[in-house]
Amino acid sequence: MTAAKACDAKTLITLAKADTTGLAGDKAPSAIFTSSTPQNFVALATLLTLEPTETFDGTIQPKVFSERYAQDDAEWNKVVAAGLLTKAAATKMRQDDGGYTGYRVGIAGDGTWTFFTSGR
Repeated sequence: MTAAKACDAKTLITLAKADTTGLAGDKAPSAIFTSSTPQNFVALATLLTLEPTETFDGTIQPKVFSERYAQDDAEWNKVVAAGLLTKAAATKMRQDDGGYTGYRVGIAGDGTWTFFTSGR
């Protein structure tokens, strides 16, 4: 989280490469963490402050991305309160996409950073 908060692209790129992290449709880490994409640093740092939920191979954040919490109003409110979505965007996402398709991050049980992405 420190590297994301500091917008430390070099460290994030190194971590993503070492963990073979899936980034936004298999984009290169150097394309995701640049000075022209500050929203990615903010989103990652924000996600890492949210409580994760367990999955079969680790954790994901935010909880609302998981099937278990997909229709949980309180979890939707948490991503809105965190600034990841506006209330209107959350409502539209629930209606149009049937669930949360915003920024999300996955961490394997061994600490490997498995993914950071958004969209379907």
